[in-house]
Amino acid sequence: MKAKRKDGVILTDCNRTALEKDIEAYSDTILRIAVQNTKNYHDAEDVVQEVFIRLMNNYDGFESGEHKKAWLIRVTINLCRDINRSRRFKGLEPLEDYPCFYGDELKNCEIIEMIRNLPENRRNAVYLFYFEGYSINEIAEITGRNAKSVGSDLHRARKQLKLEMED
Repeated sequence: MKAKRKDGVILTDCNRTALEKDIEAYSDTILRIAVQNTKNYHDAEDVVQEVFIRLMNNYDGFESGEHKKAWLIRVTINLCRDINRSRRFKGLEPLEDYPCFYGDELKNCEIIEMIRNLPENRRNAVYLFYFEGYSINEIAEITGRNAKSVGSDLHRARKQLKLEMED
């Protein structure tokens, strides 16, 4: 069976099954990244939905699974930036209703809160490095930044977190 997308491109059953597998494989990661960037669970859910709509519309353009995952993370961060920019423009503050859900390895919500309060580039570098296991070079490629800048962000974030934990 074939389903026609809005832009007239046809999704095959094979693509649909692969898309469903991608949603299952990446939705938790995308949601966590969106929550940490929007600081609002409901906005993060909207971001996840939009990310997978964009994936559906660009499904055949990836070299590998890692390329696809990096693209999903990049799109997520960009959509979160758009939401945050819109909030600032409208003078709105996010509702801080996000749960503490980074998995069993880190249940201390105080540490998570400290990470969430880091500036965006540092927060994303820490999350992608420690929670997703990306190297500095991979983070630089995903975020479109220089590897030295990402390394500096990680160093400064660690230093800031250490100072906050000592207080």
